[in-house]
Amino acid sequence: MYKLNPFRAPPLLGLEITPKGAALVQLQKTRRGFHLLHATTIPLPPELFNDETAITGFDELSTLITDQVNRLGLRGSPAAICMPQRQVRIEKYWLSPELSDEEMAADIEVILQQATLPFQESFSFDFTRMQSKDRLALKQEVFVVAIKTRYLSAIIDCIERAGLKVKIVEVDTFARERAQGAPEMAPDLLAAYGAAMREVPAW
Repeated sequence: MYKLNPFRAPPLLGLEITPKGAALVQLQKTRRGFHLLHATTIPLPPELFNDETAITGFDELSTLITDQVNRLGLRGSPAAICMPQRQVRIEKYWLSPELSDEEMAADIEVILQQATLPFQESFSFDFTRMQSKDRLALKQEVFVVAIKTRYLSAIIDCIERAGLKVKIVEVDTFARERAQGAPEMAPDLLAAYGAAMREVPAW
């Protein structure tokens, strides 16, 4: 029989919002990774999205999520957002391998802003240096995933107004791939919410 641990971290919530609904998955940290506990879907009206399936009705969305969060007693729970791949930019750049991470991030930011001229959108992004067998190569392939900061901030604000604390932002396709290769990687399992909803008890 397990003893209760008063310092045990609260279950992580995985949340993916699409026109099909807001899928909410609860994960509990264990010694071996994360265990799927529960799942539910919040029906969403189609007018919350534009023709490109981007969220536009943030206030109504926050209200709908708030109702479910309060009903399930989840207020204050940490959450990981699973972003649909179509809502992010995925790019590959060739940059100098001699750049530090800070210098490379600055160069990527300039490239992304130039691509949106004359609007000069601000982006939140992450990048990975791809390994090359040629150590003398003058350029290094860099994989970049970016999303408009204005849009990401609106989503985070919407979810946090609903009573959740956003800790992680993930892209669904990459999360699924990493979860298959390394199931012990906790937040990435939230991307498997579709399978989880069929395999775990619903709230």
